[in-house]
Amino acid sequence: MNGNAPDGIPSLVAQILRARGLADPEMSAFLTPRLTNDGPPLLDVDRAVDRLRRALAARERIVVYGDYDVDGIAGSAILVRAFRHLGVAVMAYIPNRYEEGYGLNAAALRQLAADGTTVVVTVDCGITAVAEATLARALGIDLIITDHHHPPAVLPDAYALVNPRRPGDASTDKELAGAGVALRLAQALLGDLAYAVREDELLQLCALATVADVVPLRDANRAVVTAGLAALNRSPIVGVRALVERAGLRLGRTNASDIGFGLGPRLNAAGRINDAEDALRLLLTEEVAEAKALADTLEERNLERQRLTNEVVRGARAAAAAHPPGWVTVVASADWQAGIV
Repeated sequence: MNGNAPDGIPSLVAQILRARGLADPEMSAFLTPRLTNDGPPLLDVDRAVDRLRRALAARERIVVYGDYDVDGIAGSAILVRAFRHLGVAVMAYIPNRYEEGYGLNAAALRQLAADGTTVVVTVDCGITAVAEATLARALGIDLIITDHHHPPAVLPDAYALVNPRRPGDASTDKELAGAGVALRLAQALLGDLAYAVREDELLQLCALATVADVVPLRDANRAVVTAGLAALNRSPIVGVRALVERAGLRLGRTNASDIGFGLGPRLNAAGRINDAEDALRLLLTEEVAEAKALADTLEERNLERQRLTNEVVRGARAAAAAHPPGWVTVVASADWQAGIV
């Protein structure tokens, strides 16, 4: 192994980075990542932006439809805040894990259509919603899917499908979180000047989601988290400040581990115990008193999640102990909540 290190990088750090598969020319960018707009855009993002701008001009009803984990909640908040900047209040719909399950569902689409919705933008879900996309079209809804999960062999027949992993997408950042894809759409929708005004608040939301969703912290993800953490520590949005303080963390020193083990679990707890509405409201509120109350609620939910998790672990261990040791033991119980398991 070459003992020399690139200029400005300690030899031990260089040795560790080489062991992780980084070539010497890649090290500086890895250690000091920078946000760039290089490379081709996500496929269909321009088509999505064109439809949204026409909907805004015609005052059509737009709904953001997100997943109930941190990635979906924070990504939904990114788009709602982008629309706010354009002077439009859009509704965000987060399905209930226990009543509706994951992703788009037919009942929700029918209700949204009955309410006059003509455009639905998904966040962190939708890439497998083939039947639901067909239903949306029949209901007169133009469905814009933004997702980051691996696509199936047959893609949904959506108005626009923005996913870096879809076949034919020439963009280079394939490992974006769902909120990362939503951020790209928000940036294209706002344009450079308006996005610059909102960049700090949107980046800190994207950093929360990117760390909490455990996507690889490489390339664009690493740059987003670095910039988002800097924004979070410098000028946190009201809800994030309340959450940081309630978790006992220190602004100015909040890091990725704090997101992974402190902030993320509290935001996730809402959807695991009941529904994710409180977590979304926290990331959207501009009222300090409301933010503190919501942060308290999420703290209680997280404590309840921890208690239920301990019960499930004790039950699983007891059930496993009742069976002879084997290569693998699988245990289950109808009493264990899906959000806890």
